[in-house]
Amino acid sequence: MTLKLFGKDYSTSDVSNLTFSDVSKTSWQAKVVAKAVSEGIISTANSKFRPNDSISRAEAVKILLKVA
Repeated sequence: MTLKLFGKDYSTSDVSNLTFSDVSKTSWQAKVVAKAVSEGIISTANSKFRPNDSISRAEAVKILLKVA
């Protein structure tokens, strides 16, 4: 949602280097996650992205600030 809000195009994102074990390179979110990683919005320090987990308000604010 944040990438769309700030007009970031992720449709051509390269998913070949995506290393999260819980995000399939063929899933709908793969290009979005790959774009967020390439923009430095999220880190690959963990092996899992946890796409179904909730995030805290602090994490949400951090993401918004990095995108802006």
